[in-house]
Amino acid sequence: MDYDINGPFIVAYTIHLPDRFWYVRISYADDNPQKTAFEETMWASVTPGIVFVDSAIKPDGTILTETEFHNYLREKGFIELSTKKHSTGWFLCEKSDIVDAYNNLMNTPSL
Repeated sequence: MDYDINGPFIVAYTIHLPDRFWYVRISYADDNPQKTAFEETMWASVTPGIVFVDSAIKPDGTILTETEFHNYLREKGFIELSTKKHSTGWFLCEKSDIVDAYNNLMNTPSL
């Protein structure tokens, strides 16, 4: 799939995990959002469904990182699929939540 924008990208994708709700993973991709999603889900032997893709370059020229995105969702109270030792970047949220978070973060200077 071709995109009308150049990378880097913020990409959100989903897979259905057995005995789980639908979770969405937010990632950073340098140049190919689909490849990033595929590589990050190879362990599950599934094809990820792309939910959202947009530029990671903020209006001020800084880069929106996946860590910044994850922290924002955590602060807003979204449930994250995690282990005792690691966060995963998989959040229980909908596309509209991702779009709202993206729009808010794009208008906030990076730290």
